[in-house]
Amino acid sequence: MDYNQKLNQLRKKIDEVDDEIYSSILRRSLLTSSVGELKKEHGVTEMCETRRKEIYDRLKNKCIEDGLPVSLIESIYDIIFDQSMLEQTLIIYDK
Repeated sequence: MDYNQKLNQLRKKIDEVDDEIYSSILRRSLLTSSVGELKKEHGVTEMCETRRKEIYDRLKNKCIEDGLPVSLIESIYDIIFDQSMLEQTLIIYDK
């Protein structure tokens, strides 16, 4: 197999992983929306910083174990958490 064939094969695998990442983000978004609906039903308006820290800590440990840069996961999850909080806020306050 030559360079271009190997490159295309690797890129195809990357595309598959990207599709998996997208699907996971979509599932997570739907779940955080469900959390927002549950909070709304029960009159809860605060966002749980403890939960955020638990997730960060768990993922940071995985990064250390697997040799991924912790800053990569922090950057990605900063965006994910901000979006989740926005979704929940919009649900809770009917916006």
